[in-house]
Amino acid sequence: MEEKLFMLQDHFSTHLAKHRSFMIEMEKQRFIDPCVTGDTKSIEEFADAQVDKTELIQEEILRFSDRCRENIRECISKVLSELRTRIVSEIALDEERKKNNPIQSSNTITMKKKATSNTFEKLGFPEGMTYGHRSGLRKECSRFLRFAYLVDFLSLEALANIYTGSVRDMIERLEQLDVDCNMDEVMNADFAEQ
Repeated sequence: MEEKLFMLQDHFSTHLAKHRSFMIEMEKQRFIDPCVTGDTKSIEEFADAQVDKTELIQEEILRFSDRCRENIRECISKVLSELRTRIVSEIALDEERKKNNPIQSSNTITMKKKATSNTFEKLGFPEGMTYGHRSGLRKECSRFLRFAYLVDFLSLEALANIYTGSVRDMIERLEQLDVDCNMDEVMNADFAEQ
């Protein structure tokens, strides 16, 4: 159970907290500009202002996305680096033991080392990884997938909150305008074109 709780694991907890802070900051964005300045705009002016606002927010969300991706890449990189260091030291330790005690190493059962995989080389892992080493790497990769699902969930939740917050703010502004509106003045106003 502890393995699945990312908040209890060094790198994952740090980067998950950082991602969550990015998402909380991103959630403050709004797609709708409710014109709270008191300026009255025509429908065309409002539509043009909304197009500009939407483009601005889309760019801002893309900037958050880039920051979040870099944060997650950094997390994965650190975890893989620690795993790589551990595997290299274990292989070196095994080689040292074989050199220092050749009789005992010939009597013990050793795990067969699988041929080098191009994927492992691309990730920077050494030749001579045992089944246990490869199993540890697979375990970390499956953990990365679960972490990615969690990060994706948090990101989608933040995007949904932007949309619902935008609609909520617009409804509140319309209610405010409705309360502030003097219907007698509106009904008696002269709307003749000049």
